Amino acid sequence: GNVRQVDLKKQSCVNIAQITEDTELTSLCTWPDAWDGQVHVFVGTADCRVHHWSFAMAVEPRHQYNWKCHDMAVTAIHAIRVGDDTKNDHRLFTGSEDGSIKIWDVT
Repeated sequence: GNVRQVDLKKQSCVNIAQITEDTELTSLCTWPDAWDGQVHVFVGTADCRVHHWSFAMAVEPRHQYNWKCHDMAVTAIHAIRVGDDTKNDHRLFTGSEDGSIKIWDVT
């Protein structure tokens, strides 16, 4: 599956990231308050994984990492910042068809 970055002013696609070749995308969230000027995207897939990508205007999307986090499809993802503005502490919540919810420290 692919994730597209769209420039709404120009109404055009500016970047495409191929997240996976062989499984469907099942959930997606963006990073709240990105600290580095990029858009960070977390994508859950049917093969039980979460993929982290970063997007910046006019720059090729970059795959940061991915990990297997559940025993069935990842169907829900939500990111939050914890603490005050001086910290970059973030948590990622994932939910799955396996009935579990997990909390990840992705700082």
